[in-house]
Amino acid sequence: MDAYIGSSGYSYDFWRGWFYPEDLPSESMLAFYARSFRSVEINNTFYRMPKGDVMRRWAECVPASFRFVIKASRRITHIARLQDVGDNVSYLFKQLEPLGDKLGPVLYQCPGNLKKDVERLRAFLRLLPAGPVPVLELKHASWHDEEVYDVLRAHGACLCASDEDDPEPALVRTCDHGYVRLRAEDYDDAALGRWLARAGELWPTVWVFFKHEETAPTLIERAQALLATASPAPGGDVT
Repeated sequence: MDAYIGSSGYSYDFWRGWFYPEDLPSESMLAFYARSFRSVEINNTFYRMPKGDVMRRWAECVPASFRFVIKASRRITHIARLQDVGDNVSYLFKQLEPLGDKLGPVLYQCPGNLKKDVERLRAFLRLLPAGPVPVLELKHASWHDEEVYDVLRAHGACLCASDEDDPEPALVRTCDHGYVRLRAEDYDDAALGRWLARAGELWPTVWVFFKHEETAPTLIERAQALLATASPAPGGDVT
């Protein structure tokens, strides 16, 4: 299993003094973070569209192997609710171009009151550009059935799993990438091991992001250590 483990964001002053040095300039946080971790989930792009020049600066300060996951604008997911979003999608991906190969999946987090609409989902997936894996976080329970999973599979899209509302959510393979958002403040090693083992049984590539609590960097380090010492999981090697 090829695992990209990180945090939902990286620029947090309350990480200073134990993860970041106290005197580290804010503009140096990303480069410091990327020395230890392989990926980050950027959430502020949900509130405002990314800017190409910022993406270029980010790409320049991280290693070639580092990957950015971008959370799509609420204009797409919450305001337009996935409908008639061609212009916004085109603008989003134009701004993301400077990331180049450092762009990982793009996360589309749908509102909890958006109920199952297969045709809406299918039309949305058809307009997405090839390349970055689309990840759908479909919060309403009505989405979780085989009809929806088949639509995701047909378009190479990933179904996000999150323990925000359910401590043991189902993990469903709809493409070769798995995506897990762990929202609790802390996990013991047994819980982390279970999550990693479950993911390793399903997907060759997994993206795992912890919530931006003060504990997040330590959780990433512990998960990475568990992966490094784990036995190969069924369905793929652990690396």
